[in-house]
Amino acid sequence: SLMGQLRNAARVYAGEGYPPSVVLARLMTIIEPTEMATVLFMIFDPAAWRIEFASAGHPPPLLATPDGTVTFLEGGSLPLGPMLNQTYRDMTVDVVPGSLLLLFTDGLVDDRNTTLEEGLRRLRDVVARANGADAETLADRIVSEIRTDATSSDDVALLVLRLAALDPERIHLHLPAIPSSLPTIRHAIRRWLAQTRMTEEDIYGVMVACCEACSNVIEHAYGLASGDVDVQAAFREHRIELTIRDSGTWTPPRGLYRGRGLQMIQALMDDVEVLHGDRGTTIRMQYQPQEVAR
Repeated sequence: SLMGQLRNAARVYAGEGYPPSVVLARLMTIIEPTEMATVLFMIFDPAAWRIEFASAGHPPPLLATPDGTVTFLEGGSLPLGPMLNQTYRDMTVDVVPGSLLLLFTDGLVDDRNTTLEEGLRRLRDVVARANGADAETLADRIVSEIRTDATSSDDVALLVLRLAALDPERIHLHLPAIPSSLPTIRHAIRRWLAQTRMTEEDIYGVMVACCEACSNVIEHAYGLASGDVDVQAAFREHRIELTIRDSGTWTPPRGLYRGRGLQMIQALMDDVEVLHGDRGTTIRMQYQPQEVAR
C-alpha cells in the first residue's frame, strides 16, 4: 500500500539523519502522479528538549504543557502529491519535561456530523480536562469521548506521548529487531551517556559496543522471523552496565556472537558475558570510564 511504502521510506530517511522537510521532499519522489497522501514527520530531541516537524496536509499536532496550556502546533503545507508541486518547511518548538504530545489522523476529529474545526476544539477540551492522566488513560478517554456515534469511514490513528526526562541512572529500550532500529538505539544511548562527564572517546566506545551487539541480534537472532531487541543500560558504582537481550534461536553457524563482532565488543569493554538459553541470548557488558560524575 502507499502508506506502507511511505512509512518504510520515512524510516530509512530518518536513519540517515535528514531533517523533516527533506524527508517529506524525498517521500514525494515515490508517489505516483495520481496519488496523494498527508504525512506528518516529527523528531524529538530529548537532550535539547526540542521537537522539529514538517507537515504535508496533516492535522496539527497537539502539545499540552504541565501548566495546563493546550496548543495546536500549526505550520503545515499541502499534502504530498506530484501534481501539487509543494515545498515544505521545518517547524521547531521547545518543550518541557512532563508535556503531552498528540499525533493523530483526521479520522479522529472529522466525520459527517462534525466539522474539522469542531472536532479539533473537542479534542483540545478533552486534553485540557485530563492533562494529568497517563498516556494510555488519556488515549482511551479521547477515543471514548470524541468518537461517540462517529460516522466517519476513515481509519483512526492516535499516538499519545508523555515527554519524560531521561533517568540519569538507567535507560531501557525495547525495539523491533530491524536495521532501522539501530539509529534510534545509537542516538538514545549517546544522549543518555552525554549526561555524564565521560570523555567523548569513552562514550563512543560504549556506543559502538552496544550497537555491535544489537546488530548481531538484528542480523542473526531471528532468521526470517520477526522479533525484538531489548537494551538496558545502568550506571552503578561508577561503572556502565549494558544488557542486550533477544528471544531468538541463533541457529548455528549464523550467530552465537562469534567472530570479529564479539572480539570488537571485548576490546571495547572491560567485562563481557554471553548467555545462551532456550528463550534467547543475553550479552552483559561492563565498562569503567576514565572520568564520570553525576
